[in-house]
Amino acid sequence: LKQGGMTRPPFAASLAARLDPVRPRAGELSPITFSKPEGWIEGKIGGMRKAAFKVSDGEQTAQITIIDLAEAAGDRLSNVNRWREQIHLDRITQEQLDRDMKQIEVGDGPGDYVELVGPEDAQPQQSILGVIAIRSGRAWFIKFKGAARLAENEKQRFESFVKSVRFTPSSGAASVPGANHGK
Repeated sequence: LKQGGMTRPPFAASLAARLDPVRPRAGELSPITFSKPEGWIEGKIGGMRKAAFKVSDGEQTAQITIIDLAEAAGDRLSNVNRWREQIHLDRITQEQLDRDMKQIEVGDGPGDYVELVGPEDAQPQQSILGVIAIRSGRAWFIKFKGAARLAENEKQRFESFVKSVRFTPSSGAASVPGANHGK
């Protein structure tokens, strides 16, 4: 493929296919619905970000996001290792991931869930609560990233939020009646 007079390298085409987010057309509903926990402030959405929130407690802050990519981007080990690096943890092996990852319900089916806590001596100490769910050829990433104490305090609300996520017909998955977007 030509772009700007140059040939696009083969890896770029592959990457573009992996990063292809579902985008609703004008007048179409969002590809997801969910119940937003009280106190979470809506953030900027668009492109890959289907939902974004901020939460804080004093100086502690965190961001919660939902993004979607092509299913090929859903490799658990690569994504978890990238998340680990974001909070200053060493990479792990598949064997360790198999021990650390657990299942969580994401709306109508399972998702894979990890809880990562950065080193205590990191300033500030960060955590990531991350979920990867595959639905109808899409990899959905639901992620809480922020202050470790805040993540611990918000963990139960995050898990309830994850369980409330429903995939609508525009995302290629079955919808669930009664789901409320942003409520």
